[in-house]
Amino acid sequence: MTGPRRQALVAAILGLALAAAPSRAAREAFPVPTTVLAGEALALQPSSPARDRALKPWAERADLPDLLYTLRRSPAELGGSDRLLIEAILKRLPPSRAALARRLEARLAALSPAWARLHPASLTELLTAPCPYPQASVFRVAAVLPDSGDYQGFGQAVWSGIQAGLRSPGRTPTLPLEPRRWSTTDDRPARAVAAFDSAAREAGAVIGALLSTPTVALASAARFASLPLISPTASDEDLGMIGGSVFQIGPSAYERGLRLAQSTLDVPRRVGILVSSAASRPFGLGFAEGSEGLGGTVALQETYAAGGLNFHDAVRGLLAKQVEVLFWDGDPREAEALLREMARERVSVRICGGEALSPTQHHDETRILLEGVRYVGEEWEVPREGSTPEAAEHPPTSDTSGSLEVRGFLAGRLVSAAVAEGALCPEEIASYLRSRLAAPPYLRERGFLDFKREGAVLPVFAVTRGRAERVQ
Repeated sequence: MTGPRRQALVAAILGLALAAAPSRAAREAFPVPTTVLAGEALALQPSSPARDRALKPWAERADLPDLLYTLRRSPAELGGSDRLLIEAILKRLPPSRAALARRLEARLAALSPAWARLHPASLTELLTAPCPYPQASVFRVAAVLPDSGDYQGFGQAVWSGIQAGLRSPGRTPTLPLEPRRWSTTDDRPARAVAAFDSAAREAGAVIGALLSTPTVALASAARFASLPLISPTASDEDLGMIGGSVFQIGPSAYERGLRLAQSTLDVPRRVGILVSSAASRPFGLGFAEGSEGLGGTVALQETYAAGGLNFHDAVRGLLAKQVEVLFWDGDPREAEALLREMARERVSVRICGGEALSPTQHHDETRILLEGVRYVGEEWEVPREGSTPEAAEHPPTSDTSGSLEVRGFLAGRLVSAAVAEGALCPEEIASYLRSRLAAPPYLRERGFLDFKREGAVLPVFAVTRGRAERVQ
């Protein structure tokens, strides 16, 4: 074969080979995602023009929850795709979602100094009112609880309830919520604040701590961070007054008093309030205001020294004031002394109070004195499957550790409901929770949540023949 013909043949072969081989751009091409999982997988690919070309059209038409679900990932994981996603969201955010826009702009300013220079008004606003944790995602829920020491078991019970509440059927989000636990060791305040700082970098809602002192520390941090905090177990009822994004599961002693009044007063009656100096003030206040709301009259209101066993003058006062229903709160030993004095004086008054009146708190010989007494439980009870349309599939029960599990369950349930209702940033979760506050002013201003939709109730019992029977 001559030289020119040979060269022509080689050129033809090379041309066919080049035509058959895909270009580099073609080799790196990605399909445009059609689902949130595919979109997230693409966003996690190493940065490249091909990745961004495929990601952009998805970002422009995907639902906001899908984009924000992907943005729960860290900047290191997203490798620059977060800027593209954030810019796509900001182009179509309505003015009503100003809090979400502010968080996204804070993330964008940290990612791109060039963007910050091009948007001086947004930068000025962020400098004036900083957003400490802009990456906090509603799709991640933090539990800040003890995992060692005396409170380890209690923390585990609340954590189990939170997980059950987040995955309970009903009003649950389409996209899954990711619970994560941060340790307060043995629930020390300093450790709780450190755990909160770590949790707030990821999670759009925080549930914890266990005791009142560390929970107060968390509430102060939550107010600064603009994150909703749900307290499942703290006993300090004024905790929710720290800030508008601090909420309480309860039950409040005040709400227990209201429930007891509703169960005990069938018609307007003259009511007496007799409580120990060590007793919970909100409990008696709730019963008094609940009685007045039902048309009753508080005819007597007295406090006696804790540990006191002489009720002679108090019983005479009941007679003088013509009291028909007596609310009492104190120690079981004091209850026995009061009941014996009333029997001695032959005073017939309907008595009600808390679990210090439960037959389990008294000896057999004392239980006969409890006949007809009513008392309200200290914990929420959640219905079993099928009890209400919105009841959980397998809610925890209200035994000793189960009561803490119930509280965790209700906290997780409400966070899940907030996201299912469309909350896309921590401020929107807080807004939803504020819409679920209990109606009575005392409870509302302290951040106590209402659980009627969840079917949660405070049980009331009547003592009959030495045994407690539930009152419907």
